Amino acid sequence: MQILYNEEFMKDVLGSSFVIALIINQFIQFLSNLVLYNLSNLKAHKMKLELELSYNSCNIEIPGTNKDEYELFLKEYNNVMDYIKIFPIFWSTMISIIISLVRINNFNINLILVVLIILCSYILNIITDDALYRHRKPKPLEILHLSNPYYNYNKLSLGAIPNYKYNYNKTIKKLTQHKYQTLIISVLNTIFVLIVMAFSVDDAYNKKNILNFMNVSWMIAMLSDNIKSFKMFMYIETYYKMLDGFNKFNRKYDGNEIVNINKTNLKLILSNINFNYKLDIFKEDVEETENVIKNLSYTFERNIYYLESPNGIGKSTLFRSLVQQINSGSAMLDNINLHDLSLMQLYQLIFYVRQSSDFMPKFDKDTITHFISKNMETANDFDVLKFLNKSSNEMSGGEKQRLNIFLALTSPCVVLLFDETFSEISSIPTDEYPDGLRLYISSKLSHWNKIFKKIIIIVGHGIEIQGAIKIKLINDDITTIV
Repeated sequence: MQILYNEEFMKDVLGSSFVIALIINQFIQFLSNLVLYNLSNLKAHKMKLELELSYNSCNIEIPGTNKDEYELFLKEYNNVMDYIKIFPIFWSTMISIIISLVRINNFNINLILVVLIILCSYILNIITDDALYRHRKPKPLEILHLSNPYYNYNKLSLGAIPNYKYNYNKTIKKLTQHKYQTLIISVLNTIFVLIVMAFSVDDAYNKKNILNFMNVSWMIAMLSDNIKSFKMFMYIETYYKMLDGFNKFNRKYDGNEIVNINKTNLKLILSNINFNYKLDIFKEDVEETENVIKNLSYTFERNIYYLESPNGIGKSTLFRSLVQQINSGSAMLDNINLHDLSLMQLYQLIFYVRQSSDFMPKFDKDTITHFISKNMETANDFDVLKFLNKSSNEMSGGEKQRLNIFLALTSPCVVLLFDETFSEISSIPTDEYPDGLRLYISSKLSHWNKIFKKIIIIVGHGIEIQGAIKIKLINDDITTIV
């Protein structure tokens, strides 16, 4: 049987084969990248959760450079995630390139292709300004973002020189850079296609080489869009550096054992407490201050204590020494050392309301309504029923602190720490509160604590707290004022 050669038929077959091969190739590439992307994305999120868990377990309020470095790192975390996600895709693409080079099976073309890849990567690396993709730390007298007007107003009052066009100029530079990258890719791709056509001996061979180059072209395009991510590998080191820093002070986060407290004879006994601050936890030899609290001893019973002393004596530091790690001494609550507890156990015993209303948790309307509805009688007495169906974002500073006092009092915690919580509550007499809202809330706190029987310690300046035992912290000694 004689088989006749049909040129038109062969062209159709070759054309169909080219399209089918192209579709199959891109489909396989898509599936492999999808799997790798999901795996790397999972890894990136695990890293972030691990960092945040270590930070919470550390339970140290990191001041100064520690705080700046940590916040800057979190802003840069998108770059870290980019790098983690791109890294496996990069290697899968490199494998595809090697396979493509083998399939081309032409030494001259392979050599030129390798040269072009190296050249392209080098050029892209030079023209890519990775600073455009980073969050630049603002100068002390410069406003870079307009999303927070209150922050900007404060900065203006401090003599800031606003730079309103910073983000605009940054965006324009990004777009311009991307145009240059696209132009380089287009030019190099064109050069390569011309070289392939010059070396190809027939149409079928030409199509095969162009098809094999699809992976290489995709690789170059990927580099142009993500070259910034490869410049961010140093943030991986920063991640592990921070993780190690937090883990130096790691405290057991969750404890399954329920802490049973005998409320009949409840006492908080401080014995020879020594406490200092950690200036830099990210150094091998952690920098610390000298002891801010030295050999402090005192016994708190079920009552309300009002601690008033000059600024800088260590009133807020005393509160931190109860929830953070101390250098020596003990804080015993019903024969249980607070510093031996896990964080979950500790904060089931202590409700710590920090100095500013900014520390108010971002409760939504449903959550606030839930907490208030559980204790309607107390809520009515504290006049917080008006907060039903109201989120914390809709509250003033004084309203947040009133809710904080109510939540702390009605919580299961037996020790309540209020750090200048009453300072934002108005003391001005009104028709509704003739003696002022502050005195009204303090009287209700005194009344309900006779029922709840908790240890309440309040830090303040010049505030009358009804029924409170007045104490002073002077020279590392707490003295009761008779």
